[in-house]
Amino acid sequence: MSSNELNIKNIYQIPPFTTGFGKNPISNQVKLLAEIATKIAQNADFELIAYEGFEEKTAYNYGKVVLGNAEEEIFILCNRFVTLLAFAKEISGNTVFVEKAEWEKWIPKPFEILKPDYLAIRPDADDPVAARALALLDYSEFAEIVYQMPETIGEIVFNHWQRNNY
Repeated sequence: MSSNELNIKNIYQIPPFTTGFGKNPISNQVKLLAEIATKIAQNADFELIAYEGFEEKTAYNYGKVVLGNAEEEIFILCNRFVTLLAFAKEISGNTVFVEKAEWEKWIPKPFEILKPDYLAIRPDADDPVAARALALLDYSEFAEIVYQMPETIGEIVFNHWQRNNY
């Protein structure tokens, strides 16, 4: 087995129903995100500036928390349907994901933190890395991906697609 094959086998696979098609939101996700944000704010010398929970009728597939200090403002993005998180410094227009390794110790299991390099992978079926990352998604999710044409895995996990299925 080549090192490239080994690396592909180690690629994190997005869980089924990450996009929300075919799954209901996790009921306590709002509370968990608030707890995570509060813990980070208290321990990392940041202030909790804003909190946007998951509204029942929202079209957005993430909750967001804005933490800030005099030097930077960071968003904690949380998928509504699975326990995936990411950090970003910009979310209007093109999301700019960032790594905050020093905050990872305050993120409880079962949450997974997705890194900027991973979130930047383009969803291309001809790319073995992208194909592996998306392999567990449901058929309805692939259909929506083809229709919406997201440019990155980050746009799939933390999307703004209109939902009419709940």
